Amino acid sequence: HSAEPDQVKRSLEEVARSVAVVMPEPAPRAILKEFGESAIQYEVIFWVAREEDITTAADCVRTGIWHEARRVGFRMPFPRRHIRIERHRP
Repeated sequence: HSAEPDQVKRSLEEVARSVAVVMPEPAPRAILKEFGESAIQYEVIFWVAREEDITTAADCVRTGIWHEARRVGFRMPFPRRHIRIERHRP
């Protein structure tokens, strides 16, 4: 939640542009999709020339996102729950 959305979107688009099988035009685009309970969700939209390249492209983009997030210090949030246990004595 602490990362600026414009910075995140630029990073996501940059990663997608760096993948060889991702087409340069139309240019990859990242959008802020929704605010979740413990995360802000983004979507990266990109195109490939051949349908059989979509799995490879998606894997490369996701892997690149993971590396870029680590490089710039973004943390991947995980859901947190606070549980309070109370014991009532009779």
